Amino acid sequence: MRKQSVTSIGATLLAFAASQHHTLHTALIALGLGGSGMTFMRTFPGIRRGMLLTSIAVVAVNLRSVLRGQSTSAMRVVTIGFSVLTLAIIAWSLRRFGL
Repeated sequence: MRKQSVTSIGATLLAFAASQHHTLHTALIALGLGGSGMTFMRTFPGIRRGMLLTSIAVVAVNLRSVLRGQSTSAMRVVTIGFSVLTLAIIAWSLRRFGL
């Protein structure tokens, strides 16, 4: 029972952290800084790095659950597909904007 509670709380916290990416951009638009989102990310690279690290952490947790065999075959396909897509976007971001 305890392990399930930790897993549920961890999933909720990761979902909240992932949603903050959109909250940040929405706040920039609300403040009239819609076009300067990337300037903001370049000015404060720690925020961008944090988002990239969070994405990598989510991929790692998802792939760990796939490797443990805790998911159906359909979930494995979706998880692996989105993990590959996420890693490709991270690679593109690093090539385009650097670390």
